[in-house]
Amino acid sequence: FHHIEYEGKVDQEENIEIFFGLLKNIIHSLTMKNRENLEYFLTTEEINDLKKLARQEKLKVISFEEVLKTLYEITGNKKYQKFTLQHFGSWEEVKITQHYNGILGINEFPLLEVPFYHALVDGKSPKVANNLDVIWPGYREIIGSGQRVRSTNELEEKAKIFNLPRSDYAPYL
Repeated sequence: FHHIEYEGKVDQEENIEIFFGLLKNIIHSLTMKNRENLEYFLTTEEINDLKKLARQEKLKVISFEEVLKTLYEITGNKKYQKFTLQHFGSWEEVKITQHYNGILGINEFPLLEVPFYHALVDGKSPKVANNLDVIWPGYREIIGSGQRVRSTNELEEKAKIFNLPRSDYAPYL
């Protein structure tokens, strides 16, 4: 298991460019320098699929609202008509990557269902967070990203929305 946590003074768009470039670099490095190791676990076709992912120019990003609409169209299940993460788990992550056939970024999750420190996307209804999950094809989330709140006032307001005691969010101030 490896974990990288990057905190930088960049906006969400630049953050996406940074981590997508890092991801592509890791894939490229693995397929070029560690093929023998990969062949122990993966077929030649799967390794070639990895190489294709490393050549993906840009991360395809769709909103969570669009994901739910697509899942409803695919399955006909009415639970996807409700704007909530309640019915979005591993099965849905795999299904949506199969539908879009590639690494996929999903953004704008329901504001009150993600960590309180994510910034609000201005002008969106329902209220959504400026965040993004990267979903690996046929698997699950591999990268989570979010724009932090932009000011102390915004953090205070978010803490009120989430009904948090000041002691719980004081370290973020």
